[in-house]
Amino acid sequence: MRRKKLLVMGLAVFFVVGLSIFLFAGRGGCRRSETQEEYAVYAALLDHEALGGGAPGVLVIRDKTTVGEEVDGNDQLVLYVRQKHPQMDESVAKDFVAKNKTPHLLARKFPVKQEYVLLSEQEADEIFKHGWWDDFYRKYPNSGGITEFSRVGFNSRGNQALVGAGNSSGGLAGIGLIILLDKEGGTWRVKWQEVIWVS
Repeated sequence: MRRKKLLVMGLAVFFVVGLSIFLFAGRGGCRRSETQEEYAVYAALLDHEALGGGAPGVLVIRDKTTVGEEVDGNDQLVLYVRQKHPQMDESVAKDFVAKNKTPHLLARKFPVKQEYVLLSEQEADEIFKHGWWDDFYRKYPNSGGITEFSRVGFNSRGNQALVGAGNSSGGLAGIGLIILLDKEGGTWRVKWQEVIWVS
């Protein structure tokens, strides 16, 4: 009888541990999937003309996420977007604010065919230490300049996204956008955008 009880207890422990591992792995899978979706959103925007899209040279992307410095905090930015585009899902706003509290290091996971590089702050300092953009274009000829992104906020259904994006291609040639996208038929498409800074 005691053996039977021990066997039942052992099976119960095995079941609980197994279930915990399964659930933990499932949550981890969601995080990986979400990261893939962020890069899918970035890739959808790399052809954007305002972000240097269409240039034949290598794509140069800042290796850390950022949000336009002229905007006084992510909360105010989200409030502004909500006023301009009331159809934005509330869960998008919350996710965007939560993800953009600190910079995030990007990885080489952009699903694009065009050659690209991730530009570190150290490399940028080295390129621009002598002044203007000539050295940059000598290293990256025919580039569309330097593109940067914020983290991407998603709604709970995963079919709406909010992201900040910017591009600088010269001393007085820069633009920052806040962009709302919808996922339609498996493809991310821009639904609304607005300029939030220029230089």
